[in-house]
Amino acid sequence: MNTNVRTLVSIVLTLILLFSMLSVSAIAANPDDIDYAYVNYYKDDKNNIRREILDSKGREIKDDTDCFTDSFNLDSSSAPAKWDSRNNGWVTPVKDQYGMGTCWAFAFCAAVESSLIAQGYANADNIDLSEAHLAFFANQNYVSNSSLPVQRDRYTDTSDPYQRGGNSYYALATVSRWSGLTTETKFPYGYFQSQMQFDQKDMFERDYDVVSIRELNRNNISDIKQSIMNYGAVEASIYYGQPYLVRNTTDKTLYSFCNVEDIVNHSVTIVGWDDSISVDKFASAPQNNGAWLVKNSNGTGVYGGYFWLSYYDLSLSEINEIIARPAQYDNNYQYDGIETVYSISSNNRLTTANIFTAQGDEILKGCSFKTFAKGNCKVNITAYIALKDANNPYSGTKCETKTYSCQGGEFHVADFDGEYKIHKGERFAIVVTYSNSGGKVYVPVENKLYKNAIYDFDKGQSFYFDGSAWVDNTVAFKNAGNYTFKAYTANIKEYNNDAIFAAETSSVIIDNQNKIISGIDGNINDLVSVKNGYSFNFDAVGTGKTLKVFNAKNEQVDSYTILIYGDVNGDGLCDAQDAYIVDCIINGLLTEETVGNAVWLAADCNHDGNVDYSDYLLLNSCGTLIKSVNQTFSFSLS
Repeated sequence: MNTNVRTLVSIVLTLILLFSMLSVSAIAANPDDIDYAYVNYYKDDKNNIRREILDSKGREIKDDTDCFTDSFNLDSSSAPAKWDSRNNGWVTPVKDQYGMGTCWAFAFCAAVESSLIAQGYANADNIDLSEAHLAFFANQNYVSNSSLPVQRDRYTDTSDPYQRGGNSYYALATVSRWSGLTTETKFPYGYFQSQMQFDQKDMFERDYDVVSIRELNRNNISDIKQSIMNYGAVEASIYYGQPYLVRNTTDKTLYSFCNVEDIVNHSVTIVGWDDSISVDKFASAPQNNGAWLVKNSNGTGVYGGYFWLSYYDLSLSEINEIIARPAQYDNNYQYDGIETVYSISSNNRLTTANIFTAQGDEILKGCSFKTFAKGNCKVNITAYIALKDANNPYSGTKCETKTYSCQGGEFHVADFDGEYKIHKGERFAIVVTYSNSGGKVYVPVENKLYKNAIYDFDKGQSFYFDGSAWVDNTVAFKNAGNYTFKAYTANIKEYNNDAIFAAETSSVIIDNQNKIISGIDGNINDLVSVKNGYSFNFDAVGTGKTLKVFNAKNEQVDSYTILIYGDVNGDGLCDAQDAYIVDCIINGLLTEETVGNAVWLAADCNHDGNVDYSDYLLLNSCGTLIKSVNQTFSFSLS
């Protein structure tokens, strides 16, 4: 299946200079330092799809900062000679793309599924992500009447989304805008494209989030192995087919080794390896033994849907370690709606920012950034809230900074340690500094020159810092648009003391003013109910113990003190031990101030408003089972 070429094929022939040189000298010491780079897919004279990274003059970028070396790293001291993630239960069943151009969606979803299983969020029997939803909405994101900038970016290619092809760039752009990942049950894959036509209202269905993607060097075999041991699988692009494929009928296995550099036509998932696979198994001999265990997406008819790919396959590229988790946050502030294959490049350092406007009273919980598929860099990402100047990201309150060291193309969600409240209409900023003391930095950015899409960007959204002031991208650059930084928030939900209530026919009394629960004359789980989305728990049932209330995100929103009349010592019983404590109260050894409201109320077990000898006698009688304490009394605190 074709890895997406779109009309990026021959795009280099139509490119013009990306940036006007306004304020360029402010970005770098020398105006000649500013440039841009982009990922280019093209077809060679044999109709093979190839990938390269070019600068503004169409020159391939190969510099000293390239993190992908030419030598193989075979140091696998921490890895076994063989590995199969299926043995850990980390791999979902092989699926069938039915001949459509959706291998990229299947490979991406399979890697995410394995990541979720390996981390304990799911198991192979209950996780099945929708490739159809990902493939459809990767190319169908435009909503003409939307107020969201992310939905005004749009593709201009109207061809069949299931035959158009794709790759990891399109998958990441789609899921990072929160269009997927959702489940196969909701959006099943069908044999015909007509079975997979979805409504725009389904665009932002999501059950899981990708929180990190790291592109791996195919020559760093040790690093790839470690990623598979950590997360079950990695996603990759390869050339799959003749004359590089051998079907071995003796051991009923396929073997693949492409000895042509960087040609691709298929996306797959790598789930294991075997260092002992002989060079003799392949159509032509690789430089050494060893192969990757590859999960395919063409059904199980050919040897169960798996094959072996030589470690030294020259087509192997875009290898991605993917880390995912269940969806967490409520809102995604973003300006980039589709994939970004361009970047601004500059020597050594570039500070950039996106400014957003809060749509409600919310908590700023985190943010994210991308790096381009070239070079090493250090990334500092910082949030500022309550901006005083709409065009100055530094004019607000600084929250906290997260730091990353990146190699090549990466994506990371940075979860903040603190929680920072923002108010409706308030501006806040995500500031990202890319630095590389040994070479260039590359900052992903939208670009008007991408022929298959229309990017929508306005003033007051994206900026760079020139060393003394912030400059708006729309002023500085002719064709560059927004950066790919995103901010994540949680809605502030007002809690009205109404999540928990007494079950029908229950005698329980819930005092929301004093936060006390009383009237417990049975199993508390049968006596107390909560609204949908809430839950409660408690360590024990006894006076002074705490019942906690949680929302749907398992965040504690309330707590109540349990009161059982006569249970003065908190063990859940009314007996002579409690009578002893009441005697101490009667004789002035304990006071209401020292024991607290709940214990004092429990000591007045006959409900006459006083703690006295009659309560002492009643508790002694309870200890001998002659009498019991009425729990259905409604107290009042003066």
